[in-house]
Amino acid sequence: MATVVLVSNDLLLQSQVSSKAIASGVELFVASPATFDAVLQATCPAAIAVDLASVGDIAEVVARIRAAASDECQVWAFGPHVQVSRLSAAREAGCDWVTSRGDFLQKAPARFAKLA
Repeated sequence: MATVVLVSNDLLLQSQVSSKAIASGVELFVASPATFDAVLQATCPAAIAVDLASVGDIAEVVARIRAAASDECQVWAFGPHVQVSRLSAAREAGCDWVTSRGDFLQKAPARFAKLA
């Protein structure tokens, strides 16, 4: 079973993503920005989804992920579509998939299924 880590402080988002993950057959771990390092140490995720609204410097977050996760681990970032600069910063930081929050919620099941 593939594992995905969701980095977010948003409880509603966590619930929405959790239900999509379960339906797609992946195991989801939810972590806050403060605790995701420990979650990475305890798991070997296939992907890490970062809620840009919950983190500060995405380049620093991606660097921490790349240092701790396997080379095959995908880094996904999503945020409000109106926060163009945050989405651009995520692309520049090297995220594998950068999208709006709505698009993430719509396409996450298909992405989860590919991992499963």
